[in-house]
Amino acid sequence: MKSLALTSAIAIIFPSIVWATYLWPVPQSFKQGRVELNLDTTFHIEAPEVAYLQEAVHRYTELIIHERWTPVQVPLTPTNKTSPIARRTLGALEIIIADEDKKLEYGVDESYTLDIPINGGVATLKSETVWGTIRGLETFSQLVQARPERNEEGENMYFENEEDYDEGNYGFEDLFIPNTPIRIEDSPKFSHRGLMLDTSRNFYPIKDILRTIDAMAYNKMNVFHWHITDSHSFPLKLQSVPELAQEGAYKLHQKRLVYTKRDVRQVIDYAYKRGVRVIPEIDMPAHTGSWALSHKEITTCTGVHYLDESNDWSKRLAAEPGTGQLNPIHNKTYEIVEKVITEVSELFSDDWFHGGGDEPVYNCWNQDEDVRNYMKKNNATGVDLLGIFLQKELDMIHDSDKTAILWEDPVTNVHLPISKDVIMQVWINPVQLAVKKGYKVIASNYNFWYLDCGHGGWK
Repeated sequence: MKSLALTSAIAIIFPSIVWATYLWPVPQSFKQGRVELNLDTTFHIEAPEVAYLQEAVHRYTELIIHERWTPVQVPLTPTNKTSPIARRTLGALEIIIADEDKKLEYGVDESYTLDIPINGGVATLKSETVWGTIRGLETFSQLVQARPERNEEGENMYFENEEDYDEGNYGFEDLFIPNTPIRIEDSPKFSHRGLMLDTSRNFYPIKDILRTIDAMAYNKMNVFHWHITDSHSFPLKLQSVPELAQEGAYKLHQKRLVYTKRDVRQVIDYAYKRGVRVIPEIDMPAHTGSWALSHKEITTCTGVHYLDESNDWSKRLAAEPGTGQLNPIHNKTYEIVEKVITEVSELFSDDWFHGGGDEPVYNCWNQDEDVRNYMKKNNATGVDLLGIFLQKELDMIHDSDKTAILWEDPVTNVHLPISKDVIMQVWINPVQLAVKKGYKVIASNYNFWYLDCGHGGWK
């Protein structure tokens, strides 16, 4: 799979000629020439015996061989000039890693330098870590093109139907790298480049989740934010509280649609090998209607429509269809929450844990008589109840040796004094609001980045 760059940032070795590049993301520094360099039929990638690296080498070798990509873009300034072809072929890509044991975590060095000579021989890919090497391998694979197949008249052949194309094993025959010599010095602008997938509202088979991770790796994204649970379903099968999934997961043909521990480990391992971290999100205290199917006693306002007959938004019980919030004054609530956080933290290897915290609707808590009595007795507001719940939740996450992430709502909307070591994921307000309060932030504003309601005004 090749992703095509929307823009090109090219430093030209031969300034009199402008050549296109199709790399995505666009590298920080790209210097190139104008000579076509053929891959030798014995081309190979030389890499040290490092965990996860040999598999990546095999994966990208197969990708280069079988994809046989040819660009379809038309140059803005057509030219009849043809590029010279180097006399020697490229025999190998040599990988050199400074720290072969660095684990995948936030802030890990993903930089790399790729040098492809003009006279063939051996190209080099140097990086500080395995994860930088994997990013460099993706870049190298995007540079390789195939010469178009030609008919008897020497004209390029194009296939209108996929079945007409012969996917035979051509090896490295007719593969080349344009515009050599090439030197790329690259590193990501952001340490956190994530994609969130909601598997509560829509259950995704494991094979589709793995395909999503593949697409992320091709685009050099490094965080899979797994929004596992919500009001609609609780698809994660946990040993300590199995009833949450047994009652709260979707059912299809009398079978519960759940993710087992084995499924989760498969996703984590698959992602890690591709340089992608997996961060779980268990959203709470709102977005928890599915918990009520097994533990109604720890939730409020479940099983009712989220708007009353007047459709008055101020009287809503939830921000969207699917009501239910965890009861913040019930001791049993925290017993269940602690079991969930503890087991999920043990199951997911990443250092970060997303605890949700978004869109609490205080009117939902007001539907419960015990909550109303507590608020009256303690002169408490809905914001106070949210603060009580989140502090207990964050303490549990901290006790599980995880860095907590919350949606921004508690600090930008109601200004709760959440600890500054909690990362805020900003989705509604300008990131400056949370940054000025001293928080590290993940920027994911819905107006721009949400696929269901992005591009402004929930349109």
